[in-house]
Amino acid sequence: MTQQGPHPAWEELLQGLKTLHLEVRDLLLSRRGEEGLRAASREAEDTIYGVDGVLDPVLPGLVEKHLARGKFRVTLLAEGLEEAALGPSSGEPFRLLVDPLDGTRPFMFDKRSGWVLSGLAPDEGKETRLSRVFLAVMTEVPPTRQWRADQVWALRGMGARGWTFDLDGLGRGGPFRPAPSKAESLAHGFAQVARFFPGVKVELASIEEEILDRVLGEESRGRGHVFEDQYPSSGGQLFELIAGRDRFTADLRPLFKERALQKGLPRLLCCHPYDLSAELVAREAGVLVETPWGEPLDPPMDTTTDVAWAGYANSRIRDLVAPVLQEVLRERGLAPGAG
Repeated sequence: MTQQGPHPAWEELLQGLKTLHLEVRDLLLSRRGEEGLRAASREAEDTIYGVDGVLDPVLPGLVEKHLARGKFRVTLLAEGLEEAALGPSSGEPFRLLVDPLDGTRPFMFDKRSGWVLSGLAPDEGKETRLSRVFLAVMTEVPPTRQWRADQVWALRGMGARGWTFDLDGLGRGGPFRPAPSKAESLAHGFAQVARFFPGVKVELASIEEEILDRVLGEESRGRGHVFEDQYPSSGGQLFELIAGRDRFTADLRPLFKERALQKGLPRLLCCHPYDLSAELVAREAGVLVETPWGEPLDPPMDTTTDVAWAGYANSRIRDLVAPVLQEVLRERGLAPGAG
């Protein structure tokens, strides 16, 4: 199915989603710094922290309050929650994929911002794909030392917009316009392959080194020509591209699942569709987001599928890096279908 123009109720849906995000943000900020938020338990797809217990009970109610009302029926999908259909049964059906706090680890240790992420699509049941998202919002949840926090949003085909909030109330907020880097090289910029957690860091770092050697030439090695930022948040990584601070990011962890098992390692913690639920914002801002093989990024709109992805600040960076990335992966036997 193809979305034909903006949804007639997009302004109402956008305002509801933005307000929902701000309530989640403010709830998190009110609990920030509590030691109990760091308590951890294990689930099949991720480690669950105490902060998730703060959000899980209230999220369905917030969706009902701000979106699933009147003429809209919303099926909510979020990590750690059962799928829930909210609102009147006769309402127009939507599917909402939410990560109520992406970047839990940096946020709960007050190191760096976490992100509220969500994408809204027509409800096509379990067959709904991420490409069907037509409205997306991402909202920053900052550390204590930061007075400002950004919110960015996008409607398919209408670009990305944003607002910077002054959390001190001193009137320093205002419009935020996403502006990805226009640089034509990786030189003297930030570019990285994500390797947040133990298990396959050596392999991922080696791939990054090989990409940079081939893109920039081996003479650049060791001279500080490219910097990296291991930001353990998929939403945060996308925002760094959206804001013009990063030029290339790839998350390749799912490509190593079988190798990790062969090494006797536990299941790798990977990116999932809810971590990329606001990916539309990046694309509407001008960032190119795709699979490592240059295909459209289109996983199921769920909370369990492992997703590998690559993001490029602009088409020139993509033309430089993507062929090299794909060549390196093929040489290492990481092509689709490789054993």
